[in-house]
Amino acid sequence: MLMRFLTSLLFLAGVAYACADDSATARPAKIDFRRDVFPILSRRCWECHLGGDASAGLRLDVREEWLGETTGRPLVVIGKSTKSRVVEVVEARDPKVVMPAEGERLKPAEIATLRRWIDEGLAWDDELLPTPKVKSDHWAFQPLKRPPLFGNRTRPSPGEPSSTSSKSGDFGDNGIDEFIFAKHREMELSPADEADRWTLIRRLSLDLLGLPPSREDVEEFVADESPDAYERVVDRLLASPAYGERWARHWLDVARWAESEGYESNHPRPFAWRYRDYVIDAFNSDKPFDEFLKQQIAGDELQPYSEENLIATGFLAAARISSNEEDKWRQRNDVLVDITNATANAFLGLTMQCAQCHNHKTDPITTRDYYRLQAFFVTGQPVDVALRDPALRRDFEMRRPPEYEPALALRESLLESARRRFNDETRRSLTPDERAAYDTPAEERNFEQERLARLVDLKFQASVNVLDRYIPESDRKLYDETKKKIAEIEKSSPRIPQTFAFYSPATSPHRLDVLPSLGFYPLPFSREALPRERGGLKIRGDVHNIGPVVTAGVPAVFESSLVAPRQESPSTRHATESRTTSSDTSSSNARSAFLSPRDRATRLDLANWLTDPRHPLTARVWVNRLWQWHYRTGLVATSDDFGLRGAKPSHPELLDWLANEMIVSDWNTKHIQRLIVTSRAYRMQSRVERPELRDASQREKVPPESQFSTLSTHLSSFPRRRVEAEVLRDTQLAVAGLLERRIGGQSVGGPGDSLDVREKSNRRNLYLFQKRGQPPSMQSLFDGPNEASESCPLRNVSTTPLSALFLLNNEFAIRCGIALAVRIESLAGPDHERQVDLLFREVLSRRPNETEKLKARQFLDEETVKRSGGPATPNAPTPLQLLCHVMMSLNELSSLE
Repeated sequence: MLMRFLTSLLFLAGVAYACADDSATARPAKIDFRRDVFPILSRRCWECHLGGDASAGLRLDVREEWLGETTGRPLVVIGKSTKSRVVEVVEARDPKVVMPAEGERLKPAEIATLRRWIDEGLAWDDELLPTPKVKSDHWAFQPLKRPPLFGNRTRPSPGEPSSTSSKSGDFGDNGIDEFIFAKHREMELSPADEADRWTLIRRLSLDLLGLPPSREDVEEFVADESPDAYERVVDRLLASPAYGERWARHWLDVARWAESEGYESNHPRPFAWRYRDYVIDAFNSDKPFDEFLKQQIAGDELQPYSEENLIATGFLAAARISSNEEDKWRQRNDVLVDITNATANAFLGLTMQCAQCHNHKTDPITTRDYYRLQAFFVTGQPVDVALRDPALRRDFEMRRPPEYEPALALRESLLESARRRFNDETRRSLTPDERAAYDTPAEERNFEQERLARLVDLKFQASVNVLDRYIPESDRKLYDETKKKIAEIEKSSPRIPQTFAFYSPATSPHRLDVLPSLGFYPLPFSREALPRERGGLKIRGDVHNIGPVVTAGVPAVFESSLVAPRQESPSTRHATESRTTSSDTSSSNARSAFLSPRDRATRLDLANWLTDPRHPLTARVWVNRLWQWHYRTGLVATSDDFGLRGAKPSHPELLDWLANEMIVSDWNTKHIQRLIVTSRAYRMQSRVERPELRDASQREKVPPESQFSTLSTHLSSFPRRRVEAEVLRDTQLAVAGLLERRIGGQSVGGPGDSLDVREKSNRRNLYLFQKRGQPPSMQSLFDGPNEASESCPLRNVSTTPLSALFLLNNEFAIRCGIALAVRIESLAGPDHERQVDLLFREVLSRRPNETEKLKARQFLDEETVKRSGGPATPNAPTPLQLLCHVMMSLNELSSLE
């Protein structure tokens, strides 16, 4: 009986076990990422959301992006698929955002798979899709190295104390030559001999001042036999006020500076010249480059307040502005894009433009990196700001009519009434969804409400041009009369002292007096609206397709190189009182905003990051620009692209040595330039061909463009080149004795003046009004910067018949030739031989050779004889005037030998 019972029990247990096993088999297997999820993502999502080309901004090939760890906006809630954003969009719960954006919708079975995947924990296959490493082996992103120099001696690396001051000049021979001549030995090149003194002083003067040396300076240098004669000339030229004018023009090319807004309207910016003068003063005072950078990026945030800091933000305000007020968001976005691109190009030497729409094709720059950088600028805008300088204000107040202030107050009162009407009409035009989103507190908005609220915020912004249309008819006559009266007063009397600057009331500690905008300025936000602005991705660069909000930050590829920023006291924030290269903090244990996001990162945080001595790019980019402006070609030929598509450095160790030298010398620009121009390499002769190509039969076998490549790249001789348009014009005025040497001030030929006034001016070309699309004639014909577009890191050089015809026939060139003839005749008298000798010394800074002397004197003698026998022709040029005109048109005059 017992045995039968046990047998039955075992049988029942076996049946139960079998049933349990069948039940387990019937349950669906756990989601396998590789088998179930990967095919859906690769087929339906990654066309737009793949890391190599995440054109939609979001990457769905990285688990961290699904969780929102890199965006702050999670796409999934693990274990709760019904509350996950990604499920909302694939199920089309929100008709405004449906994914996939193109093609067929996901099948119900595919959606069910995704939901189970989320509910089961978002399993990931790290072998199949590893978390991308934010790291690059590219040379430009590596820390600065300490190349060996002078045997066993090396310079300190950035951030390390220097045992010997770099300013003392006791480091022995010039370090530049160590690297240049090492390359010569490697390439089996023979360096050229040193140029003669006539050539050297002319080269130095044109290069450092943009002007030819005076005849007296040339003769003094040639006769000076002291061993330090050359170095003393260098120091004198670097101390000249003309130095700042010359080198300011170089930086203004990079800063895309102009005195009008660009695009169709191209309204003038009457006070943009203040930024130009700031740059001139910065170079002349040898302002440390890190301070120069901070003032331009964050001048309105620096304490204490100074006019100089504010004016310096003209770098950001130099952005072009369209008159597209019908699409305010696009108008504002264009300005932010311009500022972001210019900042990345000028200080990082990177082309980040393409990352607006998709991850950079070659560089480790993502779309998110781009918009995180842009987020530093979203709470500010270009505006006209009143200056506080008592002297300027006193002069203005003494000369303005007493009726000016009441007229301004009346206009503002009428505009305020128009603004109320505009706001009422705008609110009535809002849809229920827009009104609900706008009224919802920012911290409670969902993704779509945030997008709508930002667009509504824009609708409430209006420039004076828009508000004009909302003036009541009953006030129209009074408003028009008031506006006309103000315009007449401002035309006949000085306007309030002001500058065109970049200002953010959200991050600046100063409350500045922002003046009413007169042009089509983009979205003149109120002080209350600007702080609400937040950075955000633009899907495929579409300004109306707003993606996730992003916090201000720097490209992730750089974060690992600055993992432990040094700390400092709050007092170092006062850049005008105490300079530092460390990050600015508000407490002793605070981490820099570019490493640990906080509520509001500032542009000063960005500037501190850029000037950290461990930054791999800032110093390299700046010394490379200096080298390029001295030699025409930089050590990195693509000075605006240090990325993977750019050129590799021809002398990488020299580049790093100069960058180290820049940093340990307290970012001293003149120190680097003095090293460059006192080097043996800089003083070599200009050779026009390689030694192995002196034979004509050999030259025919080599393409012309490659005959000079070895010389220009490896510097076995000084690269001869044509001077820039501004230098050519200034040189003609200088040798003619017409050049007006006054430094700074309002530009010639601006609003109210004709272009003819500009062309006839005797001031340096730098002071001629720079209207986008309509530059001075010399700039237009001789490859000046294209202010109608973005930054100009390197000017083109072209040779056309029009250039020669201009020099021979233009009224300006003829006027200079006549003035030169009068000057030569007053100095040399009627003696032709003395005239010729003096003419060559004045124009070309050298003596004429025997052939030149013979032919020039023969020309003067023959032409004088021809004219002595017959009646005089009215207004006919004299023989000396003709010769002077020819001399002013020579290639040698327009060349830096």
